[in-house]
Amino acid sequence: EQLPSRPARRHADRRSAAGPRGASAPHPPQARAQAQDDTGDNAAFTDLTEPAAKPLENAGAYEPLSSLVTEFRFNTRFTRKIEQLRQQGYAGWRRIRGDGNCFYRSVGIGALEHLAAAAPAGEGGSP
Repeated sequence: EQLPSRPARRHADRRSAAGPRGASAPHPPQARAQAQDDTGDNAAFTDLTEPAAKPLENAGAYEPLSSLVTEFRFNTRFTRKIEQLRQQGYAGWRRIRGDGNCFYRSVGIGALEHLAAAAPAGEGGSP
């Protein structure tokens, strides 16, 4: 015996899952990311609305050039260039946050470090 044919529903499934056209989802993506597990505890899920736990630093601590040599120990060409910098009088370096302003930030911090090193001892800079 032949089963009765059903009329084709081309877009009905898509509309029923997301609601009528133009309607927003019932919950924002952040809420969906916090779905609860079987015990009702959602501690295992990350809240996407929270800020990062560690704030981004604009500039890292001053490090000796030897830390670069250690980091790039498998790149002989780069380690030779670091050694050339050491011979030219450079003693260390500083990591700068890599965003769209990293060039300006590094130039500004370098200029301030240069001014601080050039200031005579005992002068605090305030009147």
